[in-house]
Amino acid sequence: MIAVIMAGGEGSRLRPLTCDRPKPLVEICNRPVLAYILDLLAEHGFREVFLTLGYRPDKIQRTFGDRYRNLNLHYVVEETPLGTAGGVAALRERLDQTFLVISGDALTDIHLGDLLRFHREAGAVGTLALKRVESPLEYGVVMTDRRGRIRRFLEKPGWGEVFSDTVNTGIYVLEPAVLAGVPSGRMCDFSQHLFPALLEAGAPLYATVADGYWCDIGETDTYLQANLDLLGGRLAFKPPGIEVVQGVWVEGEVPHGITVDGPALIGPGCRLAPSTSLEAGVVLGPGTVTGPGSIIRRAVTGAGVSLGPEAALVGAVACESARLEER
Repeated sequence: MIAVIMAGGEGSRLRPLTCDRPKPLVEICNRPVLAYILDLLAEHGFREVFLTLGYRPDKIQRTFGDRYRNLNLHYVVEETPLGTAGGVAALRERLDQTFLVISGDALTDIHLGDLLRFHREAGAVGTLALKRVESPLEYGVVMTDRRGRIRRFLEKPGWGEVFSDTVNTGIYVLEPAVLAGVPSGRMCDFSQHLFPALLEAGAPLYATVADGYWCDIGETDTYLQANLDLLGGRLAFKPPGIEVVQGVWVEGEVPHGITVDGPALIGPGCRLAPSTSLEAGVVLGPGTVTGPGSIIRRAVTGAGVSLGPEAALVGAVACESARLEER
């Protein structure tokens, strides 16, 4: 199968993490979130992958090149924003079979094979992967009948409008025919324009609640939680490095004289002073430096972060090269 990754996101709500990089390159456990999406596709047997790019496209192209594992990567840069459906429709001449669309800036290990199987058995022209969430206000809410056929959409509802806790993940299996309704060279969005139009036309549009983990890392709190979830074993993926003891992963030399209450990931080149304490979920980016008696708890550091003696970083994200002074 062919996959299309929507990787043009600017990630304005994630600033300053995205000031100098596109959102798909924001790192979860010291790896770009896009790398996990590519791993997911590789493990489900995909071979040809198209990436639609917008914001700082050169950085994604340099990071991954033309080949990743068993995937051939093809890049399409949008000169002007075309929306989610418009960007995919620009590839319509190359999408001549059932294909997958997936966001390049969400962390997920959803079973794509099950999604494809449901799509084919339903005889759908389009199938959406859904997840149940506690607060659906930031997502597109979807209501289906008992067979999974979609009956209603609502984008980012208020509490008075919520009619379901199942939301659109931005992962779709589509037939090429659905792109016929997308105007060329014009802004068109899947959830706001194309899917409602297909629904109104009576097209067989289906959805299924997918098994597996999914997190939209749209804001800093969900970004932090995604790191902690991967560390805590809530995904099929594992952190990089070597698991030196249960729940503690190290990418470089094993530090000595520190206290670790995992889970934790210690990146390459970290210099941790004796009596440093890592507690309750910590991701240390490459080259993180700590002073004696410093405490890091439920937090993430970017590359080159330094903490002075007895400094504390708790429930926070310290961006690249940030400095916390003594105490």
